[in-house]
Amino acid sequence: MFNLSSVEAKRNTQPPRVIIYGVPKIGKTTFAAQAHNPIIIDLEGGSDNLEVARVERNQVRSLADILEVLRALYREDHNYKTVVLDSIDWLERILFEEVARENGARAIDDFSVPGLRFGRGYTMAQNKLKEFLAAMDALRMHKGMSVILICHSAVRKHDDPEEESFDHHTLKLNEKIKAIVQEWSDCILFARQKVYVTTSTSGHGKEVKKGRSGNRVLHTQGCASYLAGNRYGLPEELPLDFKAFWQEFTARTNYTHAAIQPAKAKTGKVVPITTTTTTPSMGTSPAAYQNANGVYNHAEYLEL
Repeated sequence: MFNLSSVEAKRNTQPPRVIIYGVPKIGKTTFAAQAHNPIIIDLEGGSDNLEVARVERNQVRSLADILEVLRALYREDHNYKTVVLDSIDWLERILFEEVARENGARAIDDFSVPGLRFGRGYTMAQNKLKEFLAAMDALRMHKGMSVILICHSAVRKHDDPEEESFDHHTLKLNEKIKAIVQEWSDCILFARQKVYVTTSTSGHGKEVKKGRSGNRVLHTQGCASYLAGNRYGLPEELPLDFKAFWQEFTARTNYTHAAIQPAKAKTGKVVPITTTTTTPSMGTSPAAYQNANGVYNHAEYLEL
């Protein structure tokens, strides 16, 4: 029987779940590489020029491969404090291709295949994504690891029920996938380079506008121009620098990692552990690890 006396007002801060997105080459992967003892699951090869521990893209060609890496991080002793996926939109592509292949279709929206009609294919992809996020949550809750998902940006039309539609920067994801990761995350950070426009008059009396680039920044709160937000009351704008983000995060949460040890190697690979024939695949029956409300039991999920 539930007893109200067990309820108390207190902060229950966990490591952050961060999505950082922006245009290509703005510095998203560099930001993630600055995190505490990171290991990057590099689906697109964006970290090749950084001295950071990574899982090479030729080791993670499927969702099962990615989940095996996360299971190894859960089971094995290591000094990594941050797990990074580069990128979530490349993971989306993998999920869509798997759904199509499993249903004998050309693409996830091949509605000539009965099993994919009425948006069923996207529902299947959502369930696969939930497996991935459950595994990430297990590392966060039971291994004390921060989670960073890197994403590219897209300019899309935003339909506002109270105002006219307008274009804004958002995650380069299918709307059904975006809705899940947006709700799951603690921070959505928009990375961009400031642009300043000056106006002058030419010798012929014509108005001339010139643009110049400013600093690279992170936006932590959304507006009409871009999607952003956080659960910690961070300043609206920060330098595009992980130390600046972490300083503001810890100042508002009093969160501290356990004593951080140097990683065993600055570079290297993590080879996914081999699933034996007696161990069920993480992707075969996700419903078996959900409670009545469809919420995953994170610990059991990675203890297979």
